[in-house]
Amino acid sequence: MYDEGAGQAFWPLPQRGIAGEVEQACGLAPCVYLFAGYARPGAVAFVYHPDLETDKQGEVSPFDTGGVYCGKCAPFRGAKAASAAVALIQQTRVALSGWRAGFADYLRDYFAGECLIYAKGSPPDLTTSPGWGSPDLPARHAENRSDRAAWTWEVRLHESFPVTGHLLAWSCTRDDYLNIVNRFSKEQPFPTSGFLLQNFRYVEAETFNITDTLKQFISAWIEEQCPP
Repeated sequence: MYDEGAGQAFWPLPQRGIAGEVEQACGLAPCVYLFAGYARPGAVAFVYHPDLETDKQGEVSPFDTGGVYCGKCAPFRGAKAASAAVALIQQTRVALSGWRAGFADYLRDYFAGECLIYAKGSPPDLTTSPGWGSPDLPARHAENRSDRAAWTWEVRLHESFPVTGHLLAWSCTRDDYLNIVNRFSKEQPFPTSGFLLQNFRYVEAETFNITDTLKQFISAWIEEQCPP
């Protein structure tokens, strides 16, 4: 979504598709979806600074709400829109302003209290019989170990925001990068591509390896912010 007056592109609030269906069924407000510390596979991925949350309204859940609603993870696998799944989504959502306290308890129980273990993609540790969360929490089910979206926290902002606002880095494959450069050169002005190409850190990913590429970037950034 491009705002001519503001002179920049914004992430829009989804109105249709599975996101809209989940929002309507679970009583969630329309929102822009992000993951905390995780870049989901796609053509292009973006990493934002935590300050993005400042002065914004939103909610957070300890899993991918779309995956839970659609029955893509245990204990709801294969059952779309199960009443128990809808109830879990409603019961576990927390306000954006206070989600980090619960997240710290979650890290303590499932990741030995280490944010880096979580950020690097290691699955939840269930050997210590973690107590945080209900029995239906996807993180408590060993079948979801390989499904990172099932135990990564989902952040939902109730407003659109500039694509380049609080952006730390972005990544795509070399071919997609060249396509962006080509589009920028042929379709002047193309402000969003221009800003990305000129002002923000680009992390080149190997073919279809965007998630691992940005996982390394995020882990290194966390280590810089929290030195031993």
